[in-house]
Amino acid sequence: MTSNTAVTRYNSISIALHWAVAILIIGLIILGWYMAGLPRDEFRSTLYNLHKSFGAIVLGLILLRIIWRLRSVLPSQEVGHLQQVLIEFAHFGLYLLMFAVPFIALVAGSFNRGYTFFQWHWEPLFAKDPDLAHFFMDWHGWLAYALTALVAGHILAALHHQFVVKDNIFRRIWFS
Repeated sequence: MTSNTAVTRYNSISIALHWAVAILIIGLIILGWYMAGLPRDEFRSTLYNLHKSFGAIVLGLILLRIIWRLRSVLPSQEVGHLQQVLIEFAHFGLYLLMFAVPFIALVAGSFNRGYTFFQWHWEPLFAKDPDLAHFFMDWHGWLAYALTALVAGHILAALHHQFVVKDNIFRRIWFS
């Protein structure tokens, strides 16, 4: 991943991956909070299967996004050293959590009932172990809260830059 002063915006594939993942993650966070308070019935089970299915899509997209980002030239930024360090730390945390949250849920399912991707079901990869499944689902939840906080911070930082600093940052990551 390199920066180039001649590049002022992300390329169209980076932009498409950014917004696809953003929309899916925000939807999954909202759905996760909503379904956690529902009674255990068929409706909740349907929502859980949708949550897991779209989570698997996020996992695939984030792997593509990481590979694409490592191969792409990043737009230049006119920021100080401390701000650059904070930006890189926040982006690293976002990428790490966007990968870890669905991956850990996949591992949890591999110790429990298996995994359902929309209508296709795979049996558990490992011997059923409810304690390990619960352990990994706890981590899934904790990391999802951390991801939610980072996503909220990312959105607030972008809004701050766009409307307070007025550096037109949205131009870098919006479709032209």
